[in-house]
Amino acid sequence: MAGNLRGQNIFFFGLIREDGFADYIAANLLRRGATVYCLAAPELTEEREAELALRKIHVIKTPLWYGLKDDEYPEAFKSLKKPEDILHYAVDDDFIDTVFAENEKAAANEVRKIFIELGIKTKGKVDGIIHIMAGGIPRTRGMMMLTKGMLGTADPAKFIPMQRFVESDVFQKIVARNINLVTATSYEHIFTHGNAVLAANPRCNIIALGYNGEHIMDTNHQYSFASYPGYLVGYAKKHLLEIADRYRAKSYKATVVNLMGAETASTNAFAGIENFVVNSFRQMDQAGHEISALKQQCEALLKPGITMEQVVANADQYLYAPAIQGIQDGSFPLLTSLATAEVTLQVSEQFQDFHIDRKKLVAYEISRFVKTLMAEHFWDQFDENTSSTLLLDVKQLMEQ
Repeated sequence: MAGNLRGQNIFFFGLIREDGFADYIAANLLRRGATVYCLAAPELTEEREAELALRKIHVIKTPLWYGLKDDEYPEAFKSLKKPEDILHYAVDDDFIDTVFAENEKAAANEVRKIFIELGIKTKGKVDGIIHIMAGGIPRTRGMMMLTKGMLGTADPAKFIPMQRFVESDVFQKIVARNINLVTATSYEHIFTHGNAVLAANPRCNIIALGYNGEHIMDTNHQYSFASYPGYLVGYAKKHLLEIADRYRAKSYKATVVNLMGAETASTNAFAGIENFVVNSFRQMDQAGHEISALKQQCEALLKPGITMEQVVANADQYLYAPAIQGIQDGSFPLLTSLATAEVTLQVSEQFQDFHIDRKKLVAYEISRFVKTLMAEHFWDQFDENTSSTLLLDVKQLMEQ
């Protein structure tokens, strides 16, 4: 880890949620002496705000919200449940255009206020802005209901094939626009509505935390690059990357960081993520990283007789299944099918059954370990970086 960051002001554009990637990065920056700011999203609780204050993380309060809230969806949309109803739903274009236009206008107005306040709090000096909305699916019941239909069931009567979903009005006119607002538009707002702060700080890093996939290791210790099937947010990541390219060409230090897999609250939207997390265990073990304590913590959660080697082998049943390998073509989103849902749920059930308590999984312990590892390397990647994209996964960290 490089020297201290005392005197540097780093702003997280979004709410720092407990145990997320941003939480670990912020902890590392604070230890190194940086002053950290973040946004207080509408769902920030008083308890969590007090915890942030104890850590000396300065909060800028805002009602900022990107994407449709539950009560903003059309009434007919809220009652959709059956796949055929979702796939054949006809969107009221005038209504939905108005809702999205109002959402983006309100967000843009609020971003301008946020950057004015940030400039006052930092006396105009900002050394880094870390955009943490690139996870990209708005946390609403409407969105979660749809993703569960594609990723959380292998019932043919309830499953929605990704190809058909992507072609539907619901995706093209509601879901895709929702994800773009959160993932891409919110990042561009930093440049368009925080331009006065950026103009005064030409060396400021403007970093978007994201995920496009990562290296995984097979039993022969060979690497390949893969992503989560059904990773809807990938649809908007191409727009996020285009934005970073465009502003880097204008001499901004814009970078999209592709992070390693880790546990997320949006489990329906990231089905199969635990297998990528478990694969990180193999990578660290093979690289000679000191993980004996981690292994003990993990095996204490497993039923008697179950080893981490068995858990890793189970993850392989997913990662290297023909149904999963057959769609790893580099496009986004990867097009799920009933076969991918079946293997996902089958492997997930076995993974959970290995544990004493299904609510206490080894994926959490491994995820916490890799997030700590990533946070230690995170900030020092950017000053010399000359690309609009930066890959940061377990393989890359092991090679440093």
